[in-house]
Amino acid sequence: MNFILDKMHIRDPILGAIEISPAELKIIETSQMQRLHYIKQLGFSYLVYPGANNTRFEHSLGAMHITKEISKNIFHENIEELNCAALLHDIGHGPFSHQFDFVLKKYLHTNHEEIGKQLIKSTEISDIISDSGMSLHKVLNFMSGKSKGIVISGSIGADRIDYLMRDSRYTGVAYGVIDYNRIKSKLTIFKRNIAVYEGGIVGAESMLMARYFMFSSVYLHHTTLIIDQMFAKALIHAIEDNLIDINEAKTFTDSMLFNLLLSMPDNDLVKRINERRLYKRAFYKEFDNSEINVNEKYISEELEKFGLGEDDYVISMSHFKPEDDKISVLDRSGKLVGTLNEVSPLISTLQDTLKNRSKLIVACDSKNAKRIGEMLNKILSFK
Repeated sequence: MNFILDKMHIRDPILGAIEISPAELKIIETSQMQRLHYIKQLGFSYLVYPGANNTRFEHSLGAMHITKEISKNIFHENIEELNCAALLHDIGHGPFSHQFDFVLKKYLHTNHEEIGKQLIKSTEISDIISDSGMSLHKVLNFMSGKSKGIVISGSIGADRIDYLMRDSRYTGVAYGVIDYNRIKSKLTIFKRNIAVYEGGIVGAESMLMARYFMFSSVYLHHTTLIIDQMFAKALIHAIEDNLIDINEAKTFTDSMLFNLLLSMPDNDLVKRINERRLYKRAFYKEFDNSEINVNEKYISEELEKFGLGEDDYVISMSHFKPEDDKISVLDRSGKLVGTLNEVSPLISTLQDTLKNRSKLIVACDSKNAKRIGEMLNKILSFK
């Protein structure tokens, strides 16, 4: 990206020229926003897809740009507070994005959305908003998805549209390609939620399908899930040994946290990630939740009986959450036709198929993988 100062634009590889206002530029130049340059959107996915180095910063700009276009189509006006809410929606993310979320929940009993709001209220960003004649209260409400903020966080909102297009481009995975221009022109608001006109059904279907395929091939890629669990164990050890202050760490960049963990003694899991000596799959199963009640504690106990130490294995249990928001479909006059899953057999079938699907992965050092796999196949029975 490069600044074109005379026209107040930022050049983006996905969306082209993103126009920014003076107030938005001031927010962009704050240290809190600049930190997002150093937070990868896709965490450790770059170890699987080498091009996956896109950041929260560029995603925030993209979400703001798409919000402007959608809101102009729906509300026929430029709403400054809504634009700022989109720009700031990810400002509370910790290092490695969603890989840090479990720390916020487990130890601080909060999430990156709430941290983002507190960050805005306690820094110069609140002054920039107020001095520009905007309402801080409106910005924070829009960030929560209230009122017109649904165009940012809704099922077919700006946040989701941007990350699907952006992640698809940077990973080189074509499944995330969507017809953005078609979708944005067919969106509206119905009963305080984002809805789609009948003419946009195919576009909405393609977007939800793209989300499913991106989850299958990128977000829930087995190698990435293994790395995430290796990193999580290393981070938990550092926190519980009082080697890391969580309140301090939540403001770190990716490299700050990773290098700090790497410098700690007896942290073989992080060293393995750094050298890409990753644990290998010993057991892998996609299954319907009705087939088995998988107990991770039981699996851990069996692995440790087998002779593995706590850090000699990782367990990943992931669930694909299908799009279960009720997306209303309207005819040209604005009358309700039904929900998307009611009028689209494709989406209905997809939701029914995925709503109870889970993925279990157990990984360890390659020298133990075969024996561990054989043992787990014996003790875990699936229908």
